[in-house]
Amino acid sequence: MSGEGILDHFEDRDYLNREIGSKSRHGKCRELRYSSWEKSKREVALAEQERRPISIEEWKAGIRKEELEWEVRDAVRSLWAKGYTTYYSGYEGNDGFQTISFVSLEAPDKEVLKRIWKLTDETGILTYSMGSSLLDKSDRLSQDFNKGEPIYIWGINFIYSGQDPEEIKRHWDRIAAVMPNLGWELLVKENEYVKNFRASHVLETQTQ
Repeated sequence: MSGEGILDHFEDRDYLNREIGSKSRHGKCRELRYSSWEKSKREVALAEQERRPISIEEWKAGIRKEELEWEVRDAVRSLWAKGYTTYYSGYEGNDGFQTISFVSLEAPDKEVLKRIWKLTDETGILTYSMGSSLLDKSDRLSQDFNKGEPIYIWGINFIYSGQDPEEIKRHWDRIAAVMPNLGWELLVKENEYVKNFRASHVLETQTQ
């Protein structure tokens, strides 16, 4: 971007929508996404075959780390360690979008979100945050993560129009690195699928 940066338009959704539209049309990530999905499936199958124990973070999320797409995996695990509870990550659609979606009991600080927007000007990769929304107690995520009480959702996104999956990973790692440590406990996901997952997997601490 010349002149001003995207951070100057932090509250301007029309500006952001124009930027997204101008870049996402050039995304050619169908093959990248399929390759990543295939790799994760193989890694999950091997982990299950070897009956590898799961970490407490995996137990809380109700997912093996191998199920996370490899480009975003290290970033998600780093964010878990900093107190961020995620519920979706990686490729979204086939148009170059990458996303991590969060749930939290408190709304994210705007200064945290501004750090993310600043990465666009620093890297040239359109990177932005979605402001928080408060879900009411009837929403599925409220049921899953907060026992039916209201909960905030928000997210971080970027658009990558290249063909190098390593660059996707590097950018997610950059994002995780600039996110501050919240010191929050991870929210524990609760639904039937997760209960069955926990019943069929062993925690690392139980094997030591």
